[in-house]
Amino acid sequence: MFDFVDALHGSFPLQNFSSKRHCCSKQSNNEINSSTTSTVVSSKGEQLFKQNCASCHALDRDLTGPALHGVAERGPWAEDKNNLKKWIRNPMSFISINAYAKNLKAKYGTPMPAQTQLSDADVEEVIGYITQ
Repeated sequence: MFDFVDALHGSFPLQNFSSKRHCCSKQSNNEINSSTTSTVVSSKGEQLFKQNCASCHALDRDLTGPALHGVAERGPWAEDKNNLKKWIRNPMSFISINAYAKNLKAKYGTPMPAQTQLSDADVEEVIGYITQ
């Protein structure tokens, strides 16, 4: 039962209630916790980005590498989405044939390492995250 005095003094666990549920609904703490924490879980693309890309890239500012917000609208990636996939897999192949990629290498120094550890599905997830 909801106790207004306990709630005022902070001894009532209000943080365990989902905003979608009435405070007196019969729901176990496990059900409540799973429903409220699911929104905190990152997307797979975001997780992969943080594990494989975030040490050199941010979405909104240059780091060791360029900011990635809008990357799909720049350079050879704007011409064909598959070029972005190919770049992630093998940047050196673009640097040798594309002026835009050569300029990236000149500006940032060391070229991006090939991300061969990522599956095709993983690359799609990362692209989905950075272009959302």
